[in-house]
Amino acid sequence: MKRKVNPNRMMLLRQRRRLELARRGHKLLKTKQEKLMQNFFALVKETTELRRSVEDDFLVIGFHFLEGRAATGRQQLEDALGLSTKQGELRLKTRNEMNVKIPVFEFTMPEGDPAYSVVAVSPELDNAFEKLFGSIGGLLRLT
Repeated sequence: MKRKVNPNRMMLLRQRRRLELARRGHKLLKTKQEKLMQNFFALVKETTELRRSVEDDFLVIGFHFLEGRAATGRQQLEDALGLSTKQGELRLKTRNEMNVKIPVFEFTMPEGDPAYSVVAVSPELDNAFEKLFGSIGGLLRLT
C-alpha cells in the first residue's frame, strides 16, 4: 500500500514507529498461529486414538449382541430392544483457547437397571447394552 508522506524527520519517526508496531503484531500473530497448530496436531492424534478405541468397542458390542441374539428368543429380543431406552443429558459448553471458542460436550446418563426382564434375556445381550451405554461418551467426543 502506497502512502503519501512528507519527507521530513517527524514523518520518518512516525513511519518507523508504525513499522515497529506492525512487526510486533505480525510476530504475535505468528506465535498464536504456531500455538494453534500445535494444539490442532495434538487434537488430531487424540482423535485418531479415540476413534480406534471407539471402533474396537463397537466391534466388541457387535460380538456380544450377536451372541445375545443367538441365545435369546425373537420376541424376548424385540421386547428387550423396545424397553431398553435410556435418556441422558447433553450439555454444551465452550472453552476459550487463544481467543478461539471450542465447543465441549458433556454427556451424563443415569445409572439404573435395565427396563426389560433380565431372566428372559441372555447375559451377552446385557453386556452389549452395558458396553453400548458406556461408549456413548467416547462417541460424542468424536463429534
